[in-house]
Amino acid sequence: MATYGLVLSFRGYKIVMTENYEALGRYTAARGRAESLVLARDVALRKLSGVVGRATSPVGTSTLGRNFDVAAARALLEEAEELNNNILALVAEANSHAAAANRRPLELV
Repeated sequence: MATYGLVLSFRGYKIVMTENYEALGRYTAARGRAESLVLARDVALRKLSGVVGRATSPVGTSTLGRNFDVAAARALLEEAEELNNNILALVAEANSHAAAANRRPLELV
């Protein structure tokens, strides 16, 4: 990894600043990809919520109940799971570069 330094002089004191630009780039790229996947996962989960909501919404007294589209729910849940797994991998990748990039580790709450 490339580390670049900058030496500043102030009133006889030398201040050395080093920045690991490779680690910073890798951290930033992984974080950006994770952020975009979080948005995509949230869309899939909102769609899943709609499928479940339609199936559980009230119906008139002359109707037994609403149909539940299990295939659609399963597909959306699998999509959300795949996106979540990718998010976790990207968080781990970003965090492996966090210290060298002088950035705080990412966390999911």
